[in-house]
Amino acid sequence: APSDFDRRHVAALAIYWDIRGPKTGLLGQAFGGWSIAAIPHWESGQPFTMGNGTGDRNGDGNTLSDRPDISNQAAPLNTRAQRDAACPLGFSNPDVFDPSRGPTGGAACWDPKTVHWIEGIGLPNANTVGRNALRAPATDTLNLSIAKKFRISERSNFEYRVDMFNALNTINLDAVPARTVNSGTFLKAGQTQTFQNQLFSNSIGRSMQMRLRLTW
Repeated sequence: APSDFDRRHVAALAIYWDIRGPKTGLLGQAFGGWSIAAIPHWESGQPFTMGNGTGDRNGDGNTLSDRPDISNQAAPLNTRAQRDAACPLGFSNPDVFDPSRGPTGGAACWDPKTVHWIEGIGLPNANTVGRNALRAPATDTLNLSIAKKFRISERSNFEYRVDMFNALNTINLDAVPARTVNSGTFLKAGQTQTFQNQLFSNSIGRSMQMRLRLTW
């Protein structure tokens, strides 16, 4: 399986443009001394492993590394069912609330054939998902700098510079979403599903800084 730090495709460019313009007089002060620098960067998403959530099905003493089984490959990746002995088919859906199940309600009983992931038991089998089988979305960022130099004398100048990180304010939801099939909790009425919901990941928005520099 891919390693945790595998990034299948990475590309970056370093761009610097010293814009030609007048160097002396009033026109030189207004239209000369401009420069632009940019670093665009693209990267494949990080791989991650789905979690089973309960028990130690492979007997290695670590419950955090166990993986669930795939039930219906055609079902959406954000659908799941957990083992529930109180349900007719032996499974319930923690993302569907059923108020009739007990005093405080509970996860609705569910047909495991209609979901992508099911909580696995026993040793891993042919239906058990592989390690790092899924990937978070790819990312792309553009860091941009715009500078203007004002010449004071032959040896000295004054520079105004603007640096923009993620200049295009691209939404990069690159963090791993909730991925545990049996999380021990169920979705209640009015709550939003977090399982495999990439929108619950953080994206670093645009940030800017300005600076003045005197060189002599």
